[in-house]
Amino acid sequence: MGTKCNSSYKADQDVLRDENGARRLCFDPYGESHVRVSLLGSRLFARDDGLPEWEVNLQGDAERIATWDAVFDVKRRFIDDHLDSIYKYVLKVFGTFWRKRPDVLPANATVCDALGHLGDLSRANGITDRAFLETAVYELLQIRCEAGGEEADRIVAEFSNAAFAVARGLP
Repeated sequence: MGTKCNSSYKADQDVLRDENGARRLCFDPYGESHVRVSLLGSRLFARDDGLPEWEVNLQGDAERIATWDAVFDVKRRFIDDHLDSIYKYVLKVFGTFWRKRPDVLPANATVCDALGHLGDLSRANGITDRAFLETAVYELLQIRCEAGGEEADRIVAEFSNAAFAVARGLP
């Protein structure tokens, strides 16, 4: 692991034993065992700033994931350090392709289709940088968009409206 994770987050915690000395399972999340991040429990547009109230679920080997989260506090760090900026980035990317480069999107794409397509492009980047979180944001938006109803209407209205991006302070 890198210096930041080792010194800032893990510090003197034992990855192999919990605070009671009991053996716990661990893994390299970037190795063969993959963790899937789901944001499907998040509440879109829930905060005063219009951003989601994030709920992060880590799916895979539950015992190993519990160790990873206990040692590195990954769910909280995803929420506190990454998801708001990724959401704004997704909005910016969507707006760019929707308004300026529609040729990148499938012909006659709806907002829901475009979210799915951009999610597929993000998924192709695997776990590099924060692509796995970006993919989870696209998945959340696409599923909610396709579900219909008021939330879907708001996704369509806000993601296809250039004024929304400007209100969020995006170029």
